[in-house]
Amino acid sequence: MLKINFLRNLLLLSLVLAAGFPLYDYLYIYPAYSDLILRQTESEASRFVRFLVVSKELDRFDLESDPIASEMTSEIIRMKEDSLLMKLRIFSSPGKVVYSTQADEIGNINKNDYFTQQVARGKIYSKVVAKDHLTADGVLVKRDVVETYVPIMVAGRFHGAVEIYYDITTEQARLHELNKNASSLLLFYSAAFVLLMILGLNRAKLSFLAMKDAENSLQIANETLEKRVVQRTEQFQSVNEKLNTEIQVRQRAEIALQDALTSVSDARDKIDTILSSVADALIVTDEKDRVVHMNLVAERYFQINSWQADVSFPQLVNLPGLVENIAEARNRLSEGAIAEFDLTLSSAENSAPRILAARASRLLSEHGEQRGMVIFMQDATKVRNVERMKSEFVSIAAHELRTPLTMILGYSELMLENRTFSEAEIFEFLGIINSKATDLSSIVDDLLDVTRIEEGRQLELYLDSTDFGLLISHAVSEVEQRDNGAHEFTLAMPTEPCFIPADQGRMQQVLENLLNNAVKYSPDGGGIAIHLGLGEQCVTLTITDQGIGMTFEQIERAFDRFYRADPSDAGIRGTGLGLSIVKYIVEAHDGSVSIDSWSGQGTSVIVTLPGC
Repeated sequence: MLKINFLRNLLLLSLVLAAGFPLYDYLYIYPAYSDLILRQTESEASRFVRFLVVSKELDRFDLESDPIASEMTSEIIRMKEDSLLMKLRIFSSPGKVVYSTQADEIGNINKNDYFTQQVARGKIYSKVVAKDHLTADGVLVKRDVVETYVPIMVAGRFHGAVEIYYDITTEQARLHELNKNASSLLLFYSAAFVLLMILGLNRAKLSFLAMKDAENSLQIANETLEKRVVQRTEQFQSVNEKLNTEIQVRQRAEIALQDALTSVSDARDKIDTILSSVADALIVTDEKDRVVHMNLVAERYFQINSWQADVSFPQLVNLPGLVENIAEARNRLSEGAIAEFDLTLSSAENSAPRILAARASRLLSEHGEQRGMVIFMQDATKVRNVERMKSEFVSIAAHELRTPLTMILGYSELMLENRTFSEAEIFEFLGIINSKATDLSSIVDDLLDVTRIEEGRQLELYLDSTDFGLLISHAVSEVEQRDNGAHEFTLAMPTEPCFIPADQGRMQQVLENLLNNAVKYSPDGGGIAIHLGLGEQCVTLTITDQGIGMTFEQIERAFDRFYRADPSDAGIRGTGLGLSIVKYIVEAHDGSVSIDSWSGQGTSVIVTLPGC
């Protein structure tokens, strides 16, 4: 077979094609997946640094002199608990390490070229470091990692940088395993292809030899027919060559088709995997607003199935105002802008509706023509509720601050303008001013406590052995004096002293809040019972009123910051912070607080604290 040029060339061509498939996998596909892992890890590091800059205002720190705030340190430590995050360092603009999860590196200065010439100029620097190799700053690692430097730019100037080490050992192992399987499969198909070609060429060789023998036999048998035999032989060779050419063309077409189908299938699987893993609802529509794809989150939100294709999104999801929002989004997208709008989903009975923040972007063809929309929808119910409650809180707080301020200003101006008041009147006016100033101080203290809660700071407690029963008696006496007999207070406590480890000032704040709430939410008077019970390892305080009570939904949200059961009721004053601060203080004492209430039948607040 090797002596026949035509068959030899076909064999060499087959060997070249068989060797090309594994080389393509090794030289192109495997590096492409490795680069994808690097870019995804680099993107994750950039998002985390943007989170630190936005949420912790890292760009406002003087990284060279200001210490890293404790809340930022705790956030970094929490992120460090992620098994993929191996190490994190923060650099000042000169390259000095001002924070590191490895404390012995603090104070080191990075003078490497990649830091001064790339990171310091606002460019991200990433490097894949294989196991048992050195990182960019010369540290030997025991796992496969991606080392990423993300610059922090302030007003276009380099402010500092964050270096993050992500563990990609698992991804690298999966990539190696995938490449190994793909290479094995390609080698198998290549070997099968070569074997088939050898068998085919061998049969062609036998046919060719048989044809030569027939020619010789015909020449010996009948020399007179030599010319005809030669002509027929030439015709046969021509047909055979055409047949071989056609076979080769079909084989190549089949191989190309198989490769194309495999590529399309892989691309489709990747896209489906990516879209299914998106945490937000995603819906893709064509130019006629017909649904062509949706993920599981969208199906769950709208209670529909992805097989309901070829139906317009507004028809599939029948929501008020949706048609107008889709039309407006399409008009804005035609101008190149990104369209955003909200959708309101009805919820189960006795629960608030769910609000989805929708963001639509254009779906373009390879020629830049708009072929539809991609709509992302994120559950923004909590965000909108917090915005609403904060808005209500601002209005309430302004009213609560204005009332005592008005009285303080009024009585102080009255005393300044008229100097003929008696000493008793002056004393009365000063008492009112002092009382209202105390109210203002209480509101400010509540605001400061809420600020500490939202910033995640720990409450500073000065624990001491405190007679809880005596503290309760004093608090009840003060509230009873201010109440002027409008309510009947009943106090039930054990005869022996009850000492607990507590911050006396904070615990007094808890008692005042709970007692004031019992008075405030019992506008028609009635009894208020205070009971202190002793357990083996804890004490239980129960304050019960006969007021307006609470619904189940109000109990569920009673400890939310800024929440008031009925903010439109001006007769019941308050900022909506009392119970959230009570819970914050009680839990800081390792205790718990709960509410038992029925609408129109009163409320019981139960506080449990550890005893001495």
